[in-house]
Amino acid sequence: MLTILFGGKSTPFIRDPRLFPLAGFLLVVCIYILVALLFAIYVPELFPTDVRMRALGLCNTLGRAATIFTPFLVVFLFRSTA
Repeated sequence: MLTILFGGKSTPFIRDPRLFPLAGFLLVVCIYILVALLFAIYVPELFPTDVRMRALGLCNTLGRAATIFTPFLVVFLFRSTA
């Protein structure tokens, strides 16, 4: 909830462009903490160990692939719209 309030409500009111990286950093940190807590607390309760390990391995692989290709997608989108 704090992430939504901070990211969605305060960003339009930032007047100094130097504060945007700080706002983005804080937003990413909040989201990262929420995801880490979700993986640590909620996911182990849902599935048996063998299913959980395979699914987490698959998600880890897909997440790394997305991390590799996202910068290329961002550059493509910036070039196609500007």
